[in-house]
Formats: sequence, structure tokens, C-alpha cells
Amino acid sequence: MLIWTAEEKALRSIKKIITRVWRMNHAQLYTFYKKLQKNSQELLPGQIGCAFLKVLQQIALEEETSAKVWAQLMRDADNLLNLIQKQRRAKEQAWLGVLRRLEAQTDRAFQTELGRAFVQSLKGKLGIDSSQELEKIADWLMNEPKQPSGKKQSPALLFACLSACFMGIWMYGQIERNQNQWELQQMKVFASKEADMYLADSPEARQDTTALRQAQPDTAAGKASRIKNEASATKTTAAENICQGKSENAAGRQKKLPQYEQMSKEYPDLFGWLSIPKTQIDAPVMQPQKESDFYLSHDFKGSASVEGALFVDAKNSLMHQDHNTVIYGHNMKNGHMFGTLDLYKNADYFQAHKKIHFDTIYETGIYEAVAVVKTRILQEEEPGFRYYQFFEYDDQQSFQACQDFVKANQLFDAGSSLQYGDQILMLSTCEYSQENGRLVLVARKVS
Repeated sequence: MLIWTAEEKALRSIKKIITRVWRMNHAQLYTFYKKLQKNSQELLPGQIGCAFLKVLQQIALEEETSAKVWAQLMRDADNLLNLIQKQRRAKEQAWLGVLRRLEAQTDRAFQTELGRAFVQSLKGKLGIDSSQELEKIADWLMNEPKQPSGKKQSPALLFACLSACFMGIWMYGQIERNQNQWELQQMKVFASKEADMYLADSPEARQDTTALRQAQPDTAAGKASRIKNEASATKTTAAENICQGKSENAAGRQKKLPQYEQMSKEYPDLFGWLSIPKTQIDAPVMQPQKESDFYLSHDFKGSASVEGALFVDAKNSLMHQDHNTVIYGHNMKNGHMFGTLDLYKNADYFQAHKKIHFDTIYETGIYEAVAVVKTRILQEEEPGFRYYQFFEYDDQQSFQACQDFVKANQLFDAGSSLQYGDQILMLSTCEYSQENGRLVLVARKVS
């Protein structure tokens, strides 16, 4: 087994340092870097620690720093810690398979120098000095060794070779599967920080802060009270602009919420974000621009994926949200996407998980689940209400059709129902008790 004590210590220090320095300006960051440099051997041992220290120096010397780089560093540190912990008891043959895959896909698996430093560190632990030597080992693993005539190959040796190959393939698959999850977590963290920064810097918050200074007496007690009230007013006033509806610019036109500004630039199909507290559902929601079923077979980054992504219909309005928005996702056995919606069939679980957060990139929203419905996709000429084609209602009659559909197909009475004027949210996934079956969680916007 390989020893990873120094690397684990360095990675944990890196995570702590990032949480401390990401908001520093360049002068503060450079001062911090110089102090850290003196204790780097203790706090940041090994090649990974050295690589991070170099990255930190580069960031401190740059004129502008994107918040994205901190998210990338945090993601790579988490991925590396996760990899080391999962492979802690693996033998050298297994690590050879991992190394072969990582060296071929370093830029894809990692976004910073931490990944490349890890690969070099791993090669050093395995006693591999060059990529050519690694190729020789890979060839030996993948091809049967030549044996002198008359001698039989050892079954144990062949088994060890095959085990190393399969372990490497499996480990690479694990990295691929976990990559999106780590990226989603970092996107969420970054969005939250962007929102906090907006709250602190908004013009409304600064105006209220000025008013508070003028109103409070200039005494020691007054200063203490003023500081406390300023902090409260700063967050409350700006929060009202973000959380009570839509974000608007000076001209009154709707604009993207600050927490989704950068994210929507990286992913132009981004429609919003769906999160249900205390469940696995916490992911971006996409909107296909060309192929209506694109995200059935592609993840939120546009890469081919069996799990797909959460998405809305191409006809749904983004700038001004429709009366009804339907979000689709696969019912995955591993619980990903909408694989946990089946749990809502249980009335107790339903009552415990009624609160739903759904933002578009222009507007935040909190919804309350009112029903769980079991239905199916209707044939082309078959009469009936099609929830997946229901976007707007113009009058009581068209709304009533939706309300009747929910009441007729709900699995149980949840104690609440849709009301005329509600903004509706439906989470739709496959249900296998009937052909083309669908399970739909129905919710109404409450704030």
C-alpha cells in the first residue's frame, strides 16, 4: 500500500486556506502568501502543496482574479481527497491502472495544477520516472507476456494483471461519475457567495446604511447600535430585491440574478436551479434550444450521459415565468436526477418534504407541494388533460381542467390544493406500473 499522509495533510490545508482567502484583495492575498511561504513545509508538504503555493503566488500577482479559480481549486482538492480515501488500501498494481488512466485524462479529470502534481507524486511513489516507462508497464498489463516455449503462464500472474486493468478502468469510471457532482456542489457554493456579495454591495443597502448613520446619535452606545442596525439593513433591503420576486436594473428592466450571472454565461441553456431540502434533489435545470429531448441523453454540460439532466420544455418562458412549469428528469435507480420522487408516494414522506426551492435565472421562488399524481402520456387522438402541454391558463375554466386532473389522479389527499391564480410547478418522471406511466409532484408558489 502507498502512504499518502503528506498529501492528505496538504489537501486539507488547501481547503482551509481557500475558505479564508477567496475574498481577499490582491494586496492582502500577497501578504498572506508571503507569511504562508515561511511555513509551507509544515502546512503544505509534498508536490501538491508546492503546486498550490505556486498557484497562490500567481493569483496574488494577477491584476484580476475570477472567483471561478477558487471553486476549481476546491473541487480538485475534494476530488483528490476522495480518490485517496477510496484507494487507501489499494496495492501498487491497482494504482498502476489508476495512473495510466489519470495521465491520459489529467486535463479532463482536473482543472488546476493540483491534478498534475498528484500524477507526478503518484509516479514517484510507484518508482516511475518517465511516461515511456509507464507505457511499457501499461503494455505489459494489457498484453500477454511472452513465455519461452514449453512453459505455461502462471494463472495467478494473469489474474493479477487483469485485476489491475479492471481496477484502473473502474476507478476512472468513478472519477467520471463523481466529477459532475463535485462541479455542481462548487457551482452552488459560488452562486451563494455571489448572492452574499450582491447583498453587501447593493445601492439600496448603501442608502439605508447612510440613513442609519444620520439617525443614530454619535455616542459609544449609538455607534454599537448603528453597526448592528447597518448590518441588518444591508442584508434585509438587498434581500428584498432578490428574494421578493425579480431582479431589476436601474431602468426597471428584468435582469439575471447575480448568483446565476456567471453560471449562465458558462452554460447558455441554464434555465434555473431546483433544490428540495433534505433530499438528493439539488441541481441545475436546463432548457434545450434546438433538440427538445437533448437533455434526456446529455448532462448539464452538454456531454453524453445516461442520466441526462433536469430540464424544462423548450416552449416554457424564461424571462417571465409561465403559470405552469414542468421539470423533467430520469427516474434513476441510483437516486440521481428524479430517482427519489418515488418516495413521495408515501404520505408521511410527502408531508415532511413539501418545501421546494426553484429559481429561474431571473427570479427566486419557494413552492409547496400539494399533490403527487400518477398518470401517463396520452395517445395522439386520445381525449384528456395533458399536463405536459399545459403552460398557461387564461380563465377559470382552463385552470379548472388542471385542478380536476390533479384531484382525479392524486395518490392521496395532501390537505392542500391548487388555487386560481397560482403559479404551478410540476416535477415529472417515469412511473413503471403502466405503459408510458408518469409520476408528477405538483406544487404551488408560496413566496
